Amino acid sequence: DHAMSLDVINEVYDVRKERVTVPEVLASIRRQTTSNGRSRFTLKKHPNSFPVLGLDPRLLRHIYQNALSNACRYGRPGGDIVTEIAYDEENREFRLDVLNEPGVGHTDFVKLSQEEVNSRVFAQGSRLHEGSSDDETNIVANSSGDGAWIVKKCAQIHRGGVSLRFETDRTVFSFWCP
Repeated sequence: DHAMSLDVINEVYDVRKERVTVPEVLASIRRQTTSNGRSRFTLKKHPNSFPVLGLDPRLLRHIYQNALSNACRYGRPGGDIVTEIAYDEENREFRLDVLNEPGVGHTDFVKLSQEEVNSRVFAQGSRLHEGSSDDETNIVANSSGDGAWIVKKCAQIHRGGVSLRFETDRTVFSFWCP
């Protein structure tokens, strides 16, 4: 993962698209994240009989693992996390959404514009601040990691994108690609 991340950062990553059974790839990551014998993670598929897609499984795993990690870190402690995957056959587009319940500081994040959230969250050297504040400048703090920025670059390698939405009752991370 570290070597892959360096290749992504340096824009020399060699995409290795394969025929991927997306629910199986995602399940392998969710199995590693159980709490008190119960899984906090639910997967919803649209369509229910999900097609095999041509994706790079390493990039998909990296994007999903980062999304789950952030949902756990910034969502309600112990809260449920729902993953929704969809394939739009007409537009030939894959979509992955990770939804979590509001955590600390959520009411402050809801006040930000969508453009501001995405430009700040996915910027190099930034992350969501773990506390809440009325001072907007404290919502994003410097980070030693660049997880969201790397995830954005992973999505771009797939000619796709990412976004983060703070809704009143949940946070939604989205990844989409052709």
